Amino acid sequence: TLNPGGLLRLFCKLPAATAFESIFLEVFGVYANEVRFYELLRGDLRKKLPPKLFADVYAVEEKRGRFVLALEDVVGRGDVSFPKVDSPHPPERVRAVLDAYASLHVSCWSRPPRGVWTDAISAAVTGGPPTRPPFLRVISDTTLANILKRWPDLLPPSVVATYRLFLEHYDLVRAHWSR
Repeated sequence: TLNPGGLLRLFCKLPAATAFESIFLEVFGVYANEVRFYELLRGDLRKKLPPKLFADVYAVEEKRGRFVLALEDVVGRGDVSFPKVDSPHPPERVRAVLDAYASLHVSCWSRPPRGVWTDAISAAVTGGPPTRPPFLRVISDTTLANILKRWPDLLPPSVVATYRLFLEHYDLVRAHWSR
């Protein structure tokens, strides 16, 4: 996005600030996975998606813990907002977000792009061994606990109950999603 002075505005994503976080993200391939996703956006995947669904990608690099993404600063578009977790979410915004996620996922339905995280079922489609890190359930569990601690009244009881059912049957849900 060009600012009023005609300069290009970028959003740059760099490695985590602490050594522990950076090592964790490197060991479990989080940086590499994110880089692969944005490399896909620079190529054919972008053509399958609605225009302006994602930031333009200017630079993508990851090598042995060194990581950078240089993306369009979408705030400069003027029609983009980043609400806080406890901000109100009007139904039209929720619909727009779900439509955006659906557009991304339908573009790859039953044909995951090579290099993305895969489990045993999707790896059979892309070729190679499964690459999904084993810690995702732990992160899901921790995320719910942190949200309930920080914003105890944010989620309605029905959402908390549904999420807990998801966690209780995590492996079954993941297997179903991978079909």
